[in-house]
Amino acid sequence: MKIPNIAEMEITALEGQGGRLVTIENPPLTAVPNQIAVVSKSRKLSFHDHGMNWDITGKNAFYSPFNFKGP
Repeated sequence: MKIPNIAEMEITALEGQGGRLVTIENPPLTAVPNQIAVVSKSRKLSFHDHGMNWDITGKNAFYSPFNFKGP
């Protein structure tokens, strides 16, 4: 994901046994309720807006499938 001059994110899923994804089922604090979260690591994660400047590259990350539709 990239929003020029504001945010940039690139994450990589962790590989588990047999090359399968490492997942968490029914996590309490996810952005997508009722979806399995894939455990990942941020290769690049930064946010610079509203007076905040974060660079948390190399930290943990999670992602879940989602579908977004606009009007």
